[in-house]
Amino acid sequence: MHCPGCGADCPLPEDDQVRRCFTCGTEWFRHALSGDEAADLRAIRQKVRGGAEFSVVLRPVVVDVPGGPRGKHSELLDSAFVYLKEQG
Repeated sequence: MHCPGCGADCPLPEDDQVRRCFTCGTEWFRHALSGDEAADLRAIRQKVRGGAEFSVVLRPVVVDVPGGPRGKHSELLDSAFVYLKEQG
């Protein structure tokens, strides 16, 4: 996948740990969706430290996933990617 801040290649995270882009420093994390939008938003707000501003991408598209009839395909993740606004 690509960093939303600068476009650098980043590995697709499998867990919900906060990641930092090695190129531009954008911080973000993955949140598995539960199907309850209100509960998901509450959980995301709790994880965002200090009431920082953030942006959420629901069900992002992952391209070039191995497999499929032509060798690769795209798929939607049942997750949200949460990008944290830089402080300062």
